[in-house]
Order: sequence, then structure tokens, then C-alpha cells
Amino acid sequence: MTKEQLNDSLGEPSAVDVQALKTKHKEIWKYQEVKKGQYALRITLDNHEVVSWDQKS
Repeated sequence: MTKEQLNDSLGEPSAVDVQALKTKHKEIWKYQEVKKGQYALRITLDNHEVVSWDQKS
């Protein structure tokens, strides 16, 4: 899934962490803030493609 498809599916994230590395661009999109700095859903993108997610219930 691309970055654009993710945005269309879930909307804008509550927060985004960005890391620009030599060989790739990494972002962690965070949704559903539970407490300050804690999120129920984190989605990791490498080079603008979803590679993993972590959902806490």
C-alpha cells in the first residue's frame, strides 16, 4: 500500500516520525492517541510504502 492509499483509507495521522537515511526514507504514522505520546496504531512506511503496523487494543 502506498502513502497516498494509506492517507485515503485512514486519513491524516495524529503524528508522524520521519527518518531520512542514506538508502531509504522511513516514516512512522501514528493514529488514535491514547495518552500523550502513546498511540493505539502505528504504521511504518519505507520509501513511501507500508511495510508493517502495530495495533494495540
